[in-house]
Amino acid sequence: MPQSLSETRLCATLLSDLRGRLDFKIIGYVLMPEHFDLLIWPSAQANPSRIVPSLKERTALFILKSLKENARVLRCQRMLDRLRLPPSVHGHGAHRVWQRPERLEREEAAGKTEV
Repeated sequence: MPQSLSETRLCATLLSDLRGRLDFKIIGYVLMPEHFDLLIWPSAQANPSRIVPSLKERTALFILKSLKENARVLRCQRMLDRLRLPPSVHGHGAHRVWQRPERLEREEAAGKTEV
């Protein structure tokens, strides 16, 4: 999650862009270091089951980009390592941001983790 004012602004911009694309209202949000809270009013075109996956995808891309740009910082490199999928799951080093580690381990053991 955001560590600086510029990252906070980028998150707000990302949320605003998504709101404009999916046509829903933002009642309120709070960005915190480890998570964010979001209160929305969905539209007929965009229900929560459409909004949440889009938000997860965009924020995951933002988080990974930020971590990669700061990979020389030890904590960023450690986080990237924790998010990296093992080669047995994905051959080219993809990452998972929002999936819980225990779920990933279960899916990997069952051989059904999706890309």
